[in-house]
Amino acid sequence: MIWKMRMERWLTDGVSPEVKLKSGFEYELPLDYSDMLNNLSLIDEAYQESVFHTINQHCVNEFAGSGFCPICLIPPKSEV
Repeated sequence: MIWKMRMERWLTDGVSPEVKLKSGFEYELPLDYSDMLNNLSLIDEAYQESVFHTINQHCVNEFAGSGFCPICLIPPKSEV
């Protein structure tokens, strides 16, 4: 099951800090990161934070220069 990351970009008018435009999308994480998240309970608790940091850094690197930042992880929808 594939996890997603909510990515957002907040734009101002460059004069005031007030956000004038907010845009975003859901980015589908690569399969290896989704596998890590799906098996998080099998990863030693001391390394779980490292997994989150690695995934966050991947998203920052993937969208560098675009202004989009990772906001939150979105778990896969359960299949019924």
